[in-house]
Amino acid sequence: MYYHPEIVDCRHFEVTVAEKTGQERYYERTKTGTAMIAFLNLIFLFILTPSFIFAQEQQIGGKIIEHNLLDNKYFLSTPENYLRNHGQQDKYPLIIGLHGFGGQAKGFLSLWFYPAKGRGYFIACPQIEYRTDRRLNENFVKDMLNQITREYPIDQRRIFLTGHSAGAHFSYYLYLKNSFLFTASAPVSGMLRDWVVPYMHNAKGLKFYLIQGTKDSTNTMSEFEETLSILKANKADVIYETYEGGHEYPRNINDKIIDWFDTFK
Repeated sequence: MYYHPEIVDCRHFEVTVAEKTGQERYYERTKTGTAMIAFLNLIFLFILTPSFIFAQEQQIGGKIIEHNLLDNKYFLSTPENYLRNHGQQDKYPLIIGLHGFGGQAKGFLSLWFYPAKGRGYFIACPQIEYRTDRRLNENFVKDMLNQITREYPIDQRRIFLTGHSAGAHFSYYLYLKNSFLFTASAPVSGMLRDWVVPYMHNAKGLKFYLIQGTKDSTNTMSEFEETLSILKANKADVIYETYEGGHEYPRNINDKIIDWFDTFK
């Protein structure tokens, strides 16, 4: 039993019981017992408290944290092995994940949560309104990135982009326009739109892993092949993979993407 004098009034307890059992004998017994309890409490404090605090800090790993940034919000997932107040010398890679048109940041994060946290990655998913001016969305992502790299131990040599559908289109724009911020990009079911083409002169040497469904009727195989051709013509470093499926997000692709991200160490 953990004794705390603010919780239990021992003096009242002693008098009440002493009246029934003999005050002197009980008082001596209680006095000895109280001293023993106090001694045991000191042991518990020295032995158990650091472990308890460490356990509480451990719980930060593998959490989803909602952040508000002016009028925007994003969700951040921490790696399973992340400790907020320990191992600050360790740096972690970060994935920026962009949901599709009409999608939700938290829903997209749920697709990535387990593979990312289990393999030591932070992942941030901003809530994007694709009807908004692209420059506003771009500034939001850059502000989000600045906030995360200030507050968390991120390896700035390993910041990756991915996205699905409209999120993939936008990832091309972000990477080609701001290549100094990102290490590589893995767009899923996305194409080079007209508003991205003006930045193609930056493509040389940029790292892409393209993923496309062979039966995708929204962003078709012919559009995918055109995107692939343009990237290669501009000397981007491109690998790609197709899967038997349509425009839906492919199952089990995230582990393959992380396998590729892991090569940038």
